[in-house]
Amino acid sequence: MPTLQVIFDAPRTSPLSDIDEYNVAELLIQLTDPKQLSSKSKTDLTNTETVMTSHDSLALKICNEIIEIDNGYGVQTLAKSLTLLDVSMDNDMLAKDLKTLCTQLVEVCNL
Repeated sequence: MPTLQVIFDAPRTSPLSDIDEYNVAELLIQLTDPKQLSSKSKTDLTNTETVMTSHDSLALKICNEIIEIDNGYGVQTLAKSLTLLDVSMDNDMLAKDLKTLCTQLVEVCNL
């Protein structure tokens, strides 16, 4: 997120303003793809232990960032990048949190 924020905040005269923000977001998402990263095998986990992947954390951070900047520059890039994430479908707590954030997004962005 800090990398994207620097690009979003770059003045028009800066060489950073020529960078395609969506391409940077896409690269960061590909680099943090949980399918490509090594993690604990499912057999090593207890029944009560839920794993939060890097994409799960990113989904929460991106949603919170969109709510925080409230229709500011970068919202479109962040919203599009949400579709690239491979979010865990079996994490009930994450699903509940994302549902709450989606409700807030609708209210904030007047969708």
